[in-house]
Amino acid sequence: MADLTTLAAVAAWLEQEPGQGDLIVDTDGLLIGEVISGVSADFERETGRRFALEQHDETYDGRGATRMFVRNSPIVSVASVTIDGRVIPAGNSTSPGWYHDGKRVLLTGWRFSPGAANVGIVYQGGFETIPRDLAMAATRMVAIEFRARAHLGLASQSMAQQNTMYLHEAIPVEVERVLARYRRVVPV
Repeated sequence: MADLTTLAAVAAWLEQEPGQGDLIVDTDGLLIGEVISGVSADFERETGRRFALEQHDETYDGRGATRMFVRNSPIVSVASVTIDGRVIPAGNSTSPGWYHDGKRVLLTGWRFSPGAANVGIVYQGGFETIPRDLAMAATRMVAIEFRARAHLGLASQSMAQQNTMYLHEAIPVEVERVLARYRRVVPV
């Protein structure tokens, strides 16, 4: 799993006073690094996918169709496709075999025959560079979680003539909108 944001991006988002940017990196860098990794893992669980470019060796149930969505798009390249143990050759939309469109593996002259765990696809999938909207959502979520540690368990706080209420939402609406764009949807 790759981190979806950086310590520098989070420090900048936390709006440090001029000249204080190094302070957060020096004193809280390890903690922020842990929050970055935790938020990145949460985003992958929430969306049901991995974001970093990686090799995937996945097994699917065939349904008799000529196309199969993979779990971790975008597809960069496909190494192999097997159906019922038979290796399918590379092809294109006009010659028999498999090809891909970035999200799906498609077949010409073949079908993903019905069966349980009878389709194997080995491919490179994910992002070489984390998309900016996803990185920004991760930066925002890390900053929120980092700042929230100062008032964990508090709903409100009163001091002198000032009353402060704390908002504890699981995932802010702006972040949820970004995650929705990357959420893996399983076609039926």
